[in-house]
Amino acid sequence: MSNCWVWSATKEHFKYAFNEELWAAKNKKIVDKVKKGDQILFYVGKSEEQGSGEFKGIFNVVGVWNENTAGPKWPEEKNRGRIMWKYQIRVVPYLTFTLKFEDAKFLHFIKDKKKVGMSVHNLSSGPANGGKPISKADLYALKAELFWNYNN
Repeated sequence: MSNCWVWSATKEHFKYAFNEELWAAKNKKIVDKVKKGDQILFYVGKSEEQGSGEFKGIFNVVGVWNENTAGPKWPEEKNRGRIMWKYQIRVVPYLTFTLKFEDAKFLHFIKDKKKVGMSVHNLSSGPANGGKPISKADLYALKAELFWNYNN
């Protein structure tokens, strides 16, 4: 059975993941959780010029984790001149969209409806939501909301 994980990213890293169809993690424990066939719901956190954060898309995990031995790939890694996200996996966009945090409060995994908190911020550079996948009900509700907004 596949899972859907929430993962927060910087705007720059989300763009890289989209363009390169690649995601990465620092922690070996993450590699044991997120598997081929799972999905990742990306949340791009707020910045000074961007109000609140936004959910930006759902990606399908299509590869298996491997170690990056080729050198720095991610923008932040290149700036620092070293590998920071040792494990990487192939992902492909399934649905891309923009859904502001304020408009996503119908999702049950968002416990504190007033602030983002643990619901969408990563733990040890791994999935958010306390390191647990979101429920099937939340995934279906999200897809229904996107379908409704797209068709109305």
